[in-house]
Amino acid sequence: MGKRPKKQVIMFLVEGESDKSALWGPLETLREQYHYRDDVIVRFGHIKDGDNSRNGGDITSTYGVDPKHIEKVISKLMLSWVFDENHIYPKDVVEVIQVTDLDGAYIPNSNIVPELANDEAKNKYVNDTIITRDPRSTVERKKKKRANIDYLV
Repeated sequence: MGKRPKKQVIMFLVEGESDKSALWGPLETLREQYHYRDDVIVRFGHIKDGDNSRNGGDITSTYGVDPKHIEKVISKLMLSWVFDENHIYPKDVVEVIQVTDLDGAYIPNSNIVPELANDEAKNKYVNDTIITRDPRSTVERKKKKRANIDYLV
């Protein structure tokens, strides 16, 4: 039995299908424009529980995820199922790119404004201000998200 050809996998970790759809077209255009070899493969991962009870979401603001163990959580919830479904080995991965929206993570706490809102939206983002029904939890969520993003960077 011969040795399998070496794959070069670029992994994009996204929040869900809409991010994948938004990136796929431009990535294919770049691939064609720069004549990437056939052994360069782009794959997308997103949060997926083993029992499929959770499919998609923002790993940087997921409850209980902090810089101490975010890499393990990413491996378990975002990478392992992609490896299994696509028959990819971790040694095949040459790049892992985490795509995330900032959700106001770097807006100063002084720019978080309380507002009693009747609509369903928990937060509204206006320029450099967050208008929220729950300023305290917004500050805590921002702090956690910022710490996770800073660690990943």
